Amino acid sequence: MRSAFRFTSELDDVLERVWLTDLAVVLSRDEHVQCEFGPVSLFCAEDSVLYITTAYQGLMGEERMKCLMADLYLRAAGSKWFTDQMAMVRAKAAANATDVPMLVWQFVCVVEDVRLAARVIRQRPGTAPYFACRTAFYKNLFARQKQAWARDGRLGNVCFAELYDSVTDLARDGYARAAACETSDAAATLAMQLVQEKLDSFGAVNDLNGQWFDYRVDAAIQRHQWRVWTIAVAIAPIKMQHLCQMMSTAIKTK
Repeated sequence: MRSAFRFTSELDDVLERVWLTDLAVVLSRDEHVQCEFGPVSLFCAEDSVLYITTAYQGLMGEERMKCLMADLYLRAAGSKWFTDQMAMVRAKAAANATDVPMLVWQFVCVVEDVRLAARVIRQRPGTAPYFACRTAFYKNLFARQKQAWARDGRLGNVCFAELYDSVTDLARDGYARAAACETSDAAATLAMQLVQEKLDSFGAVNDLNGQWFDYRVDAAIQRHQWRVWTIAVAIAPIKMQHLCQMMSTAIKTK
């Protein structure tokens, strides 16, 4: 998943990852965690890898540093501890059942990010400027493209940009509702409700054709399937033993 990411040189890239990894180890309490750069921000617990998005590639100075720190805190102090992966699996399945799965799923991820950021800020108020910078980056990114999206008929992208604004603007009700979600399930439910309300006003839209947000769910599905298989294997001998006892009792009765 790792992709090339150079701020100014290969040495800068290495140094960035070293100090980011040092902080990630402290926040995640996982001495094996590594920071890498990838297409989207993710925390992969199975591999102990924290991905910081390459979307910040063009940023410099303080703005770059704040966005990097926001991704780091969001994943190492947020997702690592407070995201319910099976809740995200259920949300992903629900999104896939809609006509606009990418739009729904990415907005679920956004609301979960808002929930986690609010929680991290409550615990560590000094991180607020980092998250504000990250939000401003995506707002500006979408705002620059919104007119072209509308002109090209990519209404799903326009719809998503407006949804993003609705839950990241601290003065709006959408943000208060997202920040107040106590669980990943609650965040996913709110996201789907807000998407439906927005689609009711937009009418039919096409799905997103870009990806900016994501959560790792495939590994969680595999772990869940493994647990189910393990339980089934453990129960099978018990059922067989019970069946043998029933047969033995029946024979003795005869």
